[in-house]
Amino acid sequence: KTIPAIVLSLTDAEADMVFLYENENKKHILALEKAFYMGEVLKSGRITKNELADALGISLKNLEKRLNMLLLDEEEKKVIINHNFDEELVCLYLEFEKEKRKEILNEIIIKNFTNSEAKKYIEQLKKPEIKPIKTAQISSDKIILIRNCILLVLSYFQKIM
Repeated sequence: KTIPAIVLSLTDAEADMVFLYENENKKHILALEKAFYMGEVLKSGRITKNELADALGISLKNLEKRLNMLLLDEEEKKVIINHNFDEELVCLYLEFEKEKRKEILNEIIIKNFTNSEAKKYIEQLKKPEIKPIKTAQISSDKIILIRNCILLVLSYFQKIM
C-alpha cells in the first residue's frame, strides 16, 4: 500500500531544524523534552544557538532560558515531569537558587498546585518582602540620662554667655 508523502533531501543540520521546529509546535511534548532535544542538536555541532533560535522563531535569550532547564538535577526533573510543569513555570522556577528551588518544589508538591497556582506562588516569592520598621524602645533610665545630658549642655552654654 502507499501513503501520500513529501520526500525532502535535507542535510543533517536542516533535518535537525525541521525536527525541532515540528516538536516546538506539538503541545504533548514537555518543555524539558524540547530542551533536551535542543541540547542534543547543539551538541552535535551541526547548528549554532543563533541558527536554532532563528529556526524556532525565538530570541537567543529565550533559547538560553530553555537550555537552562538542562541544568536541573534528576530530582527536580522528575517532579517537573510528574507535575506537568509548562515552560513558563519552569523558567520562573529557574530564577531561584538551588536551595530555594527545593523549598518551592516541596510546597508545590505538598499543596498539589496546578501550573497557574504554582506560577502565582512563585510570582509572590519574587516580590520583595516589606519589613516593618522597628520602633525605638527607650527605657525610662535612658530618658533620664538624655534629659540630664541636655540640661548639662544648656547650663554650660548659659555660663559662657
